[in-house]
Amino acid sequence: MAIISKPVRLYCSCYELGHCWTPHCVKASTDVAKDVFSEAIKIYGALYLLTALFKRKGWKYYAKKFVPETLRSTLFLTVNGSLFVGLFCVTRQLLGTFYYLSSSFLPAFVAAGTALLLERRNRRGPLAIYITNLAVETGFRMLINRGIVRPIKNGEVGMMAWLIA
Repeated sequence: MAIISKPVRLYCSCYELGHCWTPHCVKASTDVAKDVFSEAIKIYGALYLLTALFKRKGWKYYAKKFVPETLRSTLFLTVNGSLFVGLFCVTRQLLGTFYYLSSSFLPAFVAAGTALLLERRNRRGPLAIYITNLAVETGFRMLINRGIVRPIKNGEVGMMAWLIA
């Protein structure tokens, strides 16, 4: 996966570069969806349960909102993960090769945007900020690893503050 961060054109299949466990794109996407769903249900189930306990929500919340909110947020992560893998393969098949933007930015942008539309409106803003922060931090670390910029002490904190502002 280190080669994917280099700005080059690659002549290989999506099986060789992206989903090495199976040569079938649809199976790879469904495998990712199953794995992401099983992990996301644990993460969001615990998160919403602890939040409800700390806020001392009544039984009405657990009966009416807990399961739908948990499933909706789980769907957000599942769609984001599986759609990224699917679009990774689709862009490769349409273009015939991998380019930097077609292998990373384009599938991630479409997958994250689609997944954000599935999430509750009041969570879209914070999730968009969080995803943007991760993208900027990843790009910054890539620049550091290539020696283009020098590391900055507590640079991640500064970037997060700048993005939130």
